[in-house]
Amino acid sequence: RKRERERERERDREREGEGREREGEREVMAHELERQRLQERLTILEAIERDAVHTAVEQVKEESQREKAREEQQRTEHEWAKERDRESARDKSMREIKFLSETIADLQTRSASLKDKLVDFGKREREIEDTCEAARELHKRV
Repeated sequence: RKRERERERERDREREGEGREREGEREVMAHELERQRLQERLTILEAIERDAVHTAVEQVKEESQREKAREEQQRTEHEWAKERDRESARDKSMREIKFLSETIADLQTRSASLKDKLVDFGKREREIEDTCEAARELHKRV
């Protein structure tokens, strides 16, 4: 009986050991499953982070391109404004030149007309002087 009890105890210890061994294996498997689950979550979070970084980089690039486009548009508008100002100044100068040319032509016409009148005045003056001279001569005779 003693031996049987010993064997019984021995079997119980073996069963306990096997049970502990199985429990240890279950814990190892549970830890391994938890590790795999955490690794999957880490992989997902890393993918989300990469996507967020990529999105942020793309947004920065797009904003940079929009800023460059705005600067180019402002430069272009500035160039157009300068060109319009140059054209406006050129048009104003052309109008002034035309006005001055017309004024000069008008003054030349008036000058020629005044010269003609002066010549006519000179002729009349001589005629008047001749008439006066003739009247004096006539007056002396009378």
